[in-house]
Amino acid sequence: MLLRKLTLLSLIVLLTTIHALAQAGATGSIVGIVVDSTGAAISDANVSATNTATGNVSRTRSTGSGEYTLPDLNPGAYKITVEAKGFERSIVNNVGLVVAQTARINVKMTAGAVEETITVEANGVELDTDTATVSNIVTNRQVVELPINGRNFLQLLYIGAGAVTVGAEQGTMRQGEGAAVSINGARPESNNYMLDGMTNTDQALNTPAVVLSIDAIQEFKEQTAVSPAQYGFSANQVNISSKSGTNQFHGSAFYFGRNDFFDAQNYFNLKGTHPLLRQHQFGYVLNGPVRIPGIYNGHDETFFLANYEGQRIKSGNITFQNEPNPLYLQGDFRALAANPANSACVPGHIVANCIPIDPTTGARFPGDVIPTTRFSRVANVANRVGYFDTPNCPGLCNGFNHQQTPILPTSSDQQTYRIDQDLGRYGKLFGRYSQDPFHTVTQDSSSLTAAKGHIDEISRNVEASWTVSIGQRIVNNFIGGYLVANAIISGVPVSAEDTSALGLSGIFTGLPDQYRTAPKLGFGNQLGENLGAYGGGGHSTIGNSGMYVFSDTLTMVRGRHTLTMGAEFRKWKLDRNLAVNPLGGFTYSDYWSGNQVADFDLGYYSAASVFQPSGASSNQGNPREFNFSYFAPYLQDDWKVTPNLTINAGLRWDYRPFPYETHNHMGWLDTSNPNGGLCIADQSLVSSGVTAPAPGFGPFYRYCGRNNPAATEKFDFGPRIGFAYRPFNNEKTVVRGGYGLYWDAMEGKELDGSADIYPYLIRTSLSQTPSTGLIAGLNTTNNLFVNYSTTVGPAVPGLTGVDTFLAVVIPEHPHNSYAQQYTLSIQRELARNTTLEINYIGNKGTHLLARTEINQAVAPSAACIAAPTSPGCSTLARQPYPYFSTFIDSTPTAYSNYNSMNIKFEHRAHQTAITSIFTWAKSMDDHSVAGAIGADTGGFQGFMDNHRPNLDYGPSEFDVDKRFVTSVVYDLPIGRGQKYLSSLTTLPNDLLGGWELTGIYTAQTGFPFSVLATDISGFLGTSSQRANKVPGTPGFKGTRTQWIDKASYTQPALGFYGTSSRNFLRQPGINNFDLGLFKNVAISERVNLQLRLETFNTMNHPQFYPNPSLPQYAAGGTTVDANVNDANFGKITGASFGRELQIGGKITF
Repeated sequence: MLLRKLTLLSLIVLLTTIHALAQAGATGSIVGIVVDSTGAAISDANVSATNTATGNVSRTRSTGSGEYTLPDLNPGAYKITVEAKGFERSIVNNVGLVVAQTARINVKMTAGAVEETITVEANGVELDTDTATVSNIVTNRQVVELPINGRNFLQLLYIGAGAVTVGAEQGTMRQGEGAAVSINGARPESNNYMLDGMTNTDQALNTPAVVLSIDAIQEFKEQTAVSPAQYGFSANQVNISSKSGTNQFHGSAFYFGRNDFFDAQNYFNLKGTHPLLRQHQFGYVLNGPVRIPGIYNGHDETFFLANYEGQRIKSGNITFQNEPNPLYLQGDFRALAANPANSACVPGHIVANCIPIDPTTGARFPGDVIPTTRFSRVANVANRVGYFDTPNCPGLCNGFNHQQTPILPTSSDQQTYRIDQDLGRYGKLFGRYSQDPFHTVTQDSSSLTAAKGHIDEISRNVEASWTVSIGQRIVNNFIGGYLVANAIISGVPVSAEDTSALGLSGIFTGLPDQYRTAPKLGFGNQLGENLGAYGGGGHSTIGNSGMYVFSDTLTMVRGRHTLTMGAEFRKWKLDRNLAVNPLGGFTYSDYWSGNQVADFDLGYYSAASVFQPSGASSNQGNPREFNFSYFAPYLQDDWKVTPNLTINAGLRWDYRPFPYETHNHMGWLDTSNPNGGLCIADQSLVSSGVTAPAPGFGPFYRYCGRNNPAATEKFDFGPRIGFAYRPFNNEKTVVRGGYGLYWDAMEGKELDGSADIYPYLIRTSLSQTPSTGLIAGLNTTNNLFVNYSTTVGPAVPGLTGVDTFLAVVIPEHPHNSYAQQYTLSIQRELARNTTLEINYIGNKGTHLLARTEINQAVAPSAACIAAPTSPGCSTLARQPYPYFSTFIDSTPTAYSNYNSMNIKFEHRAHQTAITSIFTWAKSMDDHSVAGAIGADTGGFQGFMDNHRPNLDYGPSEFDVDKRFVTSVVYDLPIGRGQKYLSSLTTLPNDLLGGWELTGIYTAQTGFPFSVLATDISGFLGTSSQRANKVPGTPGFKGTRTQWIDKASYTQPALGFYGTSSRNFLRQPGINNFDLGLFKNVAISERVNLQLRLETFNTMNHPQFYPNPSLPQYAAGGTTVDANVNDANFGKITGASFGRELQIGGKITF
């Protein structure tokens, strides 16, 4: 019955929104009550709000209870004018309104003639007295004056409460757009970025699309919790409004530059070494009325904005890693044999410093030198083209034998153009076009040439909006727009000669250059050798998205009720193509010769992967086009129950069909097949024989009669309820609280593997360990790969079949994830322009997406641990589905809990803006994103034990239990007209006056991490084995050379999972000052020159946290070596930047 009522209500809302075609999130509202000197309500008073920059006027009348509401106002400064018969006119000046704010301006009128006027000034900081939403507001002055490293607006999030950033896939696949941002315990994909009320989110990785210039931003607001019903699609809302034109011409031209000459050295760099940095950021903003001399004067009517910001950067990054012994790469192991303590290796027994043996004979090589005639073709090519460098740190660089400094260029050219038109009684029109092309070169491994990649991103955001008043108490706002977010990741192509010399069969032969990247080589490091990655293979991805967005919002005032109703519609396509390693990726792990470098020389891999074609594959890789849509009607009622109590109640219905692929190139787990099988959406595979059982096998593919796994969920309702109460009958104190349910977004890339199936593509992954033995016929890289490129026949399952690696597949039982938010807060005005706020914020996530390796081997029995080579005990024999090798399913089974308290102090006045926030929080989950994030770099393959995910419940990868941040903008009160030295003459005033000090101080505890170990011989089949914790030991020491107490942890025995918990230790935290010193020089009455000196990490304090701005931490990781088998175990091995200096200049008028 309840569901029927909710459905009926949603249909009513739908019918009331005729256009019903992204949110009206770029505007705000001004509300209040008009009373006389005794406190009695004054009805039918004329209330107007005049935008002091544009002259635009919005009008309404007070209700019978004296209440008034002016909705859908652009952010800016307003003058409120109230007139009523028998009373003097009342004016409130300098009412600041920011994006998505409800500002309260109560007016007390004095009896008298209307020709008399009483004028007052509004507070610089107003209490949020009418909504339950918890938010962080950054004013225009803070936006343009605070020292923001990199001038990316995302940095503004971190001066608020509860927002932190860590390394993840966002940091590598969408560079220039920030890393993974968690707000109040929510996942990074839970952020909905909006620009002027229009969505601005790249749907592939849920990062911002267009990165608007700092100087073009009018206001910035993060809606932290319990947003009203007109906000949805994701749990968190990040609103930005761009500047508009005014009745006077305003503008600025700016330049910011950095040079490594002025920067301090990184803590771990060799003395006197500096990575190159040449950074230039420059641009302009111009706005004003549209005037065509003699033809048109747009004063009070037509306004424009034009903005451009470019950046040109060349940056070096000093990195450390271990290179293989050059003699070993030549096959020369005589140095090992020279030590009488070393004996010959034994296959399957991992022993340090043993002398390599010939896997074909079990004996040592003659003279302990591998003949070059035995070298694999992959080894010959890698050695010839220079995959490996010679160790250049003879005394070791922080435990590593090699240091390098690649020079990587970056460029971008952001542009925004906006026009606003006042149509009088027909409303207001607004249009904007923004684009943000970005290019950078990346370094994927230590191989300086083969590992270089290119990232090209182009984002466009186009929007039109029409706001019209229907009478004095009804306002309608319509938004339509189109968002483009394209990204191409490509690499350095391998020459045709080298491709031929590799001699690999069954590979793509006609790929464009951008896909034909070098093989990627890695080592298992079973003995803690800590060798790095070499070659290429991490490039060649296309992710293009185009989204149409329409919304219509109707706001009406009916007595004490302000009703907001409307709907939002989004439709988008996501084009993806992942031919990431067409020439293979290979790992070597001490298994066969006893030495991983000798295994490399000989070609005996432990893992090999490649993207292969079938007879039906495109020569462009595997392009696919996923289709998404979203429709959400909503109704919100802000009910002023009494003058001191407002109830906010709303309901939103999210209709979000599960995606499908345009050509039905899509598959998912067939739960009816006990051997492991796929449901496919492409019926043509039946007639082509692909679904027929392969010889010697049972059914594997099955046409399941639909284009996606499940029908749309029809009861995804999101109720919101909250209150705002002023208990003391004034505007000094407000108590707020609320609850909201928010259906959440997902990263579109989490569908990739659904289309990477035979016959469109063959994603091969081979593994051979002592537990599984060598693969017959495919035991070395010289024998790879099986050639499926000439025919299309039945899908062959199994270890060497066509679908040996299935990953990131749409779940067979999909569910839309959701977050429940609940808050309670109190805000108090301490003095004029000064407030103190205490907030409790809770967040519970349900049905969160988590990659799960459903075919991980089940835990071995005691008998198998005692005799691992016994029949039925191998890793392969213990896998649940014999027809799969690897199947990383995307299952909606993860969950999270977050609880926090924050205390916020704000003071905003003419000369000063201060915001200080302390947050105390705890975020817990069993998986922090669908893939890998933070310290959990193995999370891309699922849990430690995918059959017992509860073992991974612990602190989130982005959990920060204590965080303090304060930001200050302060005009020094010195000089003419100021508090001190106010009578200075011109020259002394030019020297001593006009100084400004700005700064941000951040102190936070470190992110959590786990102590890792090795899955011996791959027996458990886990990518995230943890160490054993020795009972009664401290576990932690906290010094640079021994952050972890090494004696507290041990390597688990074969077949046993580690006993230590996930994320129970913390990395080093942050203790950082960023400061700015500005000099403002008045060139004329309207022209000002600002000279800026900004320093980041001003005190040059060693910052040992994994800064995602550094390439080596962009995808996650730790600065602490956390593997018990590594030579550097327990040490801090990395640090963030030392002090950096930036100079800048800005001319404004």
